[in-house]
Amino acid sequence: MSIVIPNSVTSIGDWAFENCTSLTSIIIPNSVTSIGNGAFYYCTSLTSITIPNSVTSIGDWAFAYCTGLTSITIPDSVTSIGYSAFASCTSLTSITIPNSVTSIGSYAFRYCTSLVSITIPNSVTSIGDWAFEDCTSLTSITIPDSVMSIGSYAFDDCENLVIYGYADSYAETYAIEKGIPFNALHKFKSDGEFHVSDLVVIVKYIQGNSHYNTSVSEMDINGDGIITALDLSYLKRRLLLL
Repeated sequence: MSIVIPNSVTSIGDWAFENCTSLTSIIIPNSVTSIGNGAFYYCTSLTSITIPNSVTSIGDWAFAYCTGLTSITIPDSVTSIGYSAFASCTSLTSITIPNSVTSIGSYAFRYCTSLVSITIPNSVTSIGDWAFEDCTSLTSITIPDSVMSIGSYAFDDCENLVIYGYADSYAETYAIEKGIPFNALHKFKSDGEFHVSDLVVIVKYIQGNSHYNTSVSEMDINGDGIITALDLSYLKRRLLLL
C-alpha cells in the first residue's frame, strides 16, 4: 500500500499511521512542516521515505520499529531528532544527519542493529542518553568538537565501536572515561597560515575518508570551488616557500 499526502496538509499528526504494517511507501509534500509523535510507529513494511525540506521537527517515536526502513536522509530544515525517533529500525544501514541538527534525543537510534557508521555534523552540541544503545554493528562514529554533552549510556553495548574525533575534545574525554577506542583526527587549522598537518587533512578528504567532514571552503586552497590534488600541490609549494 502506498499513500500520497495532498499539498493541503501542513502537519502529520501524532500516531497518524501507527501500525500500518502494509504501508510500503508514502509521499510527503513540501507543505508539511512537522511529523508528529509516533506518526509512522511500527510501519514494518515501509522501506524508504523522503522527508521534504519544509519539515522542521521529527517527533518522538516518529519512525520507531520501522523494521523495513534501510536508509533515510534528514533534510537541513530539521533542528532536532526526537526521543526514540528511529529506535529499533533494525534494517537501517545509513542515515544522513544535516548541519541544521543541534541535538540528538535519547534513544534516538537505539537497537538500530544494522547501522555501521555515522557522522555527527558540526552543528550538534548534545547526544542523548542511550541514543545509540545496542547498535551492535556500529563500528565507527565521528563526533565533532561542537559536541559538549554525551549521555552516560549513549553507546552502551556497542562492543565494536571506535570513536573518531579531535584531540583534547569532549569526545576524546568521553571515550577515555567509557573505555571506548578513540582515533584522533587531524584538524584543518583555517587560521590563514600554512601547516604540514593541513596536508594530511586534504589527502584524507581526497581519498574519501568519511571521518573528515571539514568545510570544503576551508580546504579550497586555490579557490576553484573543489578539493583536488591541485589544492594539495598548491599547499606543498606554499610550505616550501616558508
